[in-house]
Amino acid sequence: SELLARGDVTLNENIKQTVGGIDSNGTGTIALGNGSVLTIDSDTAQTINNVLSGTGSLVVDLNGSTNELIFNNQNQSNNFTGNLTLSNGRFSLDSGHNADFAENTGIVLGSGSIFDLGSGSAQIKDLTVNENASLESSALVIGSGEAPHQITGQLTMNGSTTITLDQISVADDLMLVNYDETAQNQNFITTGGVTGDGAFSLSGSEGYNNLDNLVLDYQQTQDGGAKKVAETVWSVEKSLTKDGNNFQVSALLKEIHLIGNTLLEGIGQGNTLSALVSGSGSDQGLQFSSGNGDATSFTVTSSNTYTGKTTVDDNVTVTLASNSAFGQNSLLDVAGTVVLNNGIGQAVRGLAGSGTITLNDGSVLSLTQVA
Repeated sequence: SELLARGDVTLNENIKQTVGGIDSNGTGTIALGNGSVLTIDSDTAQTINNVLSGTGSLVVDLNGSTNELIFNNQNQSNNFTGNLTLSNGRFSLDSGHNADFAENTGIVLGSGSIFDLGSGSAQIKDLTVNENASLESSALVIGSGEAPHQITGQLTMNGSTTITLDQISVADDLMLVNYDETAQNQNFITTGGVTGDGAFSLSGSEGYNNLDNLVLDYQQTQDGGAKKVAETVWSVEKSLTKDGNNFQVSALLKEIHLIGNTLLEGIGQGNTLSALVSGSGSDQGLQFSSGNGDATSFTVTSSNTYTGKTTVDDNVTVTLASNSAFGQNSLLDVAGTVVLNNGIGQAVRGLAGSGTITLNDGSVLSLTQVA
């Protein structure tokens, strides 16, 4: 039968009690004494409006992975510092006040459990992952400087598991050349310590199911706001890499499909653009620029297909190491320097600017002026 706790209920130390659920009309506090165990064995989702307190254990089996456990009392806070063991049910940090609960509670994921890490920023005290448990996340931002998921205590990996990515995005104004040619790692889960031999693999939900070719919007700050300037194609490694007490995700840029004028920034010498650059239309273009104002160089190694304007800013040198590295561009505007390597061909439909274009042995710059 269900427990309806309109007033306060206490399980004294080492007491064990099993109920068929907790009635959502309850308003009192359910206190679990040290060593006590309250077991919920239910066939339905559970929304607990009581405050749970104490240091005991809450064991929940909802007999269905779509059945969700929600702690819904805004006063939950740090009242409960014991352990939650969940089997055959779902727990999301974005639901109710689950994030407050998880920040102060040790969570043990049993068989059939789904733990949704949510959209980021929530902290988890301790997490134990057992066989046949799975996780979800909607917080992967390629290029983010902070890990979206933080376990302040211990992560215990008793079994390997899959994290399903429900949302993936690219950080605004990300310096794309840093992710080109060589995949970059970033922290995805940080912990206070890791034990166990389990590992994390990654998969994507609908819309993100092909981690080898993820098409993601790319925004830059223009005209005082975030503006979509390109669609980018990425490859995300299908497993997390352990780095000390942290787990990292790896991403590689494969293509930039221009929509608006896209600022391609670099810092220092030796920046490489090997990703394909595509796109057509009068509004799109590619602008090579310095990310800090100092002298900056790029080498373009891909044969590109975009048709918009190409701009090379002052104090920037761009070396073409492939035919049609600037695509089929409508206008080449050079304030800095463009170098065509030996034997390289590039066609343009217009020239502008006061910069320098250097043609090495056998290179050809073809100009078809458009009135």
